[in-house]
Amino acid sequence: MALLRRGQSVTVRYQDAAFDRVLQTLRTEPRASCATVFALFGSPRAQMERAAHELAASLGKPLHRVRAGGSRFIGETEKNLTRQIQRASSTGAVLLFDEADALFGKRTGVADSHDRYAGAETSTLEDEVVRQRGTVIALFQSEVEATQRRPDWRQVAVRFPPR
Repeated sequence: MALLRRGQSVTVRYQDAAFDRVLQTLRTEPRASCATVFALFGSPRAQMERAAHELAASLGKPLHRVRAGGSRFIGETEKNLTRQIQRASSTGAVLLFDEADALFGKRTGVADSHDRYAGAETSTLEDEVVRQRGTVIALFQSEVEATQRRPDWRQVAVRFPPR
């Protein structure tokens, strides 16, 4: 389906006809040439988390929650994220990022000496998502962040509440 090419983004409502077509395409397609990111945004949060579990189950894959677990040492958070993503990818799991605004958000401005490393986590995370080429579910609070177009993966921004 042309709807899901690399660099494309589509915004749908959870459980509407367009969402169902996207999901059916993912079920019938062979392994993707790039990552597919479901960027869930809106409210309520519990409903988005339940939907993440339903999405993974409907694709017949386990769900693995990736925890950022910030470290006080520069570089440790990035290494931790990379290990978790690679471990989950090797099992074919769908990755779940529940604080996606913080992890995928833009980093602007440098207020002090620690800020110059603030974008490292985002860059590492996006590189790993592109490299693993699987399915990712990211829970966002911000519609702006959820619908931001990223050229290296195909993205389905899913608006909540459903119907």
